[in-house]
Amino acid sequence: MKKILSFILGTILALNLTISVANSAAKEVRVAYFLEWPSPNLEDMMKKNFAKALGVPVKWTNFTNGGAMTDAMLAGDIDISYSQGLVPFINAVKSKAPIKLVDIAMEYGMGGTTCVTSNASGITKANATELEGKKVAVPLGTMAEYVF
Repeated sequence: MKKILSFILGTILALNLTISVANSAAKEVRVAYFLEWPSPNLEDMMKKNFAKALGVPVKWTNFTNGGAMTDAMLAGDIDISYSQGLVPFINAVKSKAPIKLVDIAMEYGMGGTTCVTSNASGITKANATELEGKKVAVPLGTMAEYVF
């Protein structure tokens, strides 16, 4: 399923890049990505498949976090953020940044997002629905905030 989703995403990304390049007559397309996140775009990047499909060079720039990708997009240094991350995107949209979501590059489970409760609360994984309607503390601007 992930391979199919990645193929579809790559196709949509390439189509969107083609339309973008055709409309703006760009001399190159600048894409932000995470080198540390192994994803199908890295293979296509190495094979220059996007550049071949677009007919213009695609400049791939490695970023360490999605916030930096957003800043680069707002500064006009990056055209597309590949897998920017949900939290940086939502924070940018909340601040009225002129960016939009075109497609989802990756999808993964929320297994790393945890909820810690006091033993005295009696709340466990089995009865976590008892948290519904109660106040909980979460760090703002994190996946936990959006998951809750």
